[in-house]
Amino acid sequence: MRIQIIGGSGTGKSTFGRWIGQQEGIHWIDTDHYLWKDQTFTEKRSIAERYALFTPDIERHHRYVVSGSIFSWNETGFHNRELLVFLTLDEDIRMQRLINKNAILISTDPMNFSIGAGRTEPRPIRP
Repeated sequence: MRIQIIGGSGTGKSTFGRWIGQQEGIHWIDTDHYLWKDQTFTEKRSIAERYALFTPDIERHHRYVVSGSIFSWNETGFHNRELLVFLTLDEDIRMQRLINKNAILISTDPMNFSIGAGRTEPRPIRP
């Protein structure tokens, strides 16, 4: 079983992929791990670093569920998938999920940036 789940940010790709992996006992791959250096999603890995992570995953795991796409930097990645799932979600719900996710990420950064009402100045967050 080789499944790839794609869709816009906030549609639930990672949640669904992780759940399938647990239910089926297969390896779950989150493509965000290849792209971003940490969970703040602010610093991207080089393409060489991405391949260094991707290649062993594909060689070791003949059964997998992957959430996300790597097409922008690896057009042949996950070419051997058996099922491609495209997730969609009501736009208002999807945007609210992203706002909530970013609020959590920002609240853990003491020098986060306010992005409302035309402001972009640093401000501390009070827990």
